[in-house]
Amino acid sequence: MPVKRPAPGDLEPIETASRDEIAALQLTRLRATLAHAYENVPHYRRAFDAKGVHPSDLKHLSDLSKFPFTVKSDLRDNYPFGLLAVPREQLARIHASSGTTGKPTVVGYTQGDIDRWADLVARSIRAAGGRAGDLVHVSYGYGLFTGGLGAHYGAERLGCTVIPMSGGQTEKQVQLIRDLQPSIIMVTPSYMQVIVEEFARQGLDARESSLKVGIFGAEPWTEAMRREIEANLEREVSQRVKMKAKEQVMQALLDSTEILAPRALVEMETERLMQDARKDLASRGMSAKNMALPPDLFRERAQRRVSLGLILGELVKAHGLHPKAEQVRAVVEDLSQSYENPAEVVKWHYAEPDRL
Repeated sequence: MPVKRPAPGDLEPIETASRDEIAALQLTRLRATLAHAYENVPHYRRAFDAKGVHPSDLKHLSDLSKFPFTVKSDLRDNYPFGLLAVPREQLARIHASSGTTGKPTVVGYTQGDIDRWADLVARSIRAAGGRAGDLVHVSYGYGLFTGGLGAHYGAERLGCTVIPMSGGQTEKQVQLIRDLQPSIIMVTPSYMQVIVEEFARQGLDARESSLKVGIFGAEPWTEAMRREIEANLEREVSQRVKMKAKEQVMQALLDSTEILAPRALVEMETERLMQDARKDLASRGMSAKNMALPPDLFRERAQRRVSLGLILGELVKAHGLHPKAEQVRAVVEDLSQSYENPAEVVKWHYAEPDRL
């Protein structure tokens, strides 16, 4: 997406403040926060007193190191409302974590909190290149999780048009991106991978979509992880596009060639596919020895494979197409990179010559 320079007056004064001005504001607000917590939250009063510090001891930003940390056990010990710094009745909204490792972490928001939150998210979207009128596809989860509503309110505060898709329904995610043409997506990096894979599954290249800006968060990640995800996405798209192109070529060969596949070969291939299916079921712990597998389930695929085999065989003989071993190896290794354990995929292909 082209770099968009903010127009005069777009930025708030704090966004162009000097480092000294920012530090002064931080010190003023931090003093107010510590004092408010000490006066209104019994946990913090006890913790500060036990540490021998008082909010008035904060003279410089570096003095923050004198104050105690808030740790996960503090949140659990004061569940659900023990850490509120205002009466519960003043809350406009409550969010919470999933609580998969214990009690959920409950967070209360006043209307002022929500307004400030929306302002900060709006600034973040603007910093990423978003502008009023842009269409924003929000794939963060909505509900107790803070991501969806936080992104939603921030995008609206900036003046964007929001698609509140939430997470899941990956096929529909792709449909809406194609149909509504958003330029911005807000989503976790891992789910972005899933969406890109769904694009590829449908024979589409996510790089050619309307999306120009991705605002990824809600998961811990590093710059190295960013590069890895980008490489994985690039490779996944490349592999899926190649596979789709191969399928289209194979179908074109079938459509343009009149060939009668010998019935005996089709029946042999049908039986082989059935045996492979039984082996696969057995590997998954299912007793398939006496399982009745209807041949008709496999016959159409067997017909296709036999027909393609005969066509390709004639092409190989007619044009002298005999790939070298290193070329085959390169194709297999390239294909394996789309899987979690590439070495195992290569090993699997070479375990039986027919797979090559």
